[in-house]
Amino acid sequence: MTQSDLDESASALKSATEQAKRSANDVAHLSEDLRQQQDRNAALEKQRRLQEAQIKELQVRQRRRNNNNNNTISQQVILLEDIYDASRPTSGNDIRDFSFHEREFPVYYA
Repeated sequence: MTQSDLDESASALKSATEQAKRSANDVAHLSEDLRQQQDRNAALEKQRRLQEAQIKELQVRQRRRNNNNNNTISQQVILLEDIYDASRPTSGNDIRDFSFHEREFPVYYA
């Protein structure tokens, strides 16, 4: 081997070493970026699961409120019917026994 071959080999080795350092540096940056992306992804996934749980809880609350409202309305209707029934007279001679459309009104001819 000649000196020029040795110099060329040394230069190629130096170039390859620098390229390997740059590649290692790029790998380190890429692995750090990957780790950060994975951390972000994990945080977003956790947030998504929490929000889904909150949505389910709100849906349960809404169903319970709707059921309670329906029960309350039903109870109010029953109460009003009881009040109405209690206020109606029981004698058959009272005009209040008939609803408005059941009453007989006298007809006057001119």
